[in-house]
Amino acid sequence: MATITGQIDAWLTEHSQAEFMEGRGRGDTATMIGAVKLLDLDMTSHGWTRIGRATVALEIDDDNTIRKSMVDALREQKKSVLAEAQREATRIEERIQNLLAISFDEGAR
Repeated sequence: MATITGQIDAWLTEHSQAEFMEGRGRGDTATMIGAVKLLDLDMTSHGWTRIGRATVALEIDDDNTIRKSMVDALREQKKSVLAEAQREATRIEERIQNLLAISFDEGAR
């Protein structure tokens, strides 16, 4: 397992500002850290507040673990795509059946 270190901007979102300030008032560092988002982009136009720079030490998993995580994520994405496709196919089938029912009703007259 390799470790890399670097610096990155620390941000509070519009929704995490109150959580951060409450944690700070109580001296609750876990709450404060949980409210912070680390991102190397300027997010001020999205209502985020930059509160400083963070030094991060990242322990990188081994290649097999990373690969497994990637495959798991893709499988979840595939499930989501298939579920959405099935919902759309069902919606289309309902429209088809409604049109066929209208045709039969008119044919009976």
